[in-house]
Amino acid sequence: MARRRLEEGEAMQWLATWKRASVSLQARERQLAAAAEAVEVELELLGASAIEDKLQEGVAGTIRTLRRAGMRVWMLTGDKEETAVNIATSSALVSDEME
Repeated sequence: MARRRLEEGEAMQWLATWKRASVSLQARERQLAAAAEAVEVELELLGASAIEDKLQEGVAGTIRTLRRAGMRVWMLTGDKEETAVNIATSSALVSDEME
């Protein structure tokens, strides 16, 4: 979490830019991203937050059943390698014996 104090004029100008971008029929996402980037500079860091995702009950058993049935199961992730390996192991996607 971070913050940045804006003068009233700067805030009004940015809000007008954001509103125009939010109703644009062409390249809306690009315009919204550009508006966000324009104001998200020189921020004061206030803190950080994290969420721990836990596997739902039965995931490991379901994956084992699918694999025994001959199905291929893949995991796609953007996590760090260490996190991905831990998730794959706890979900029975891989075993400790696998490399």
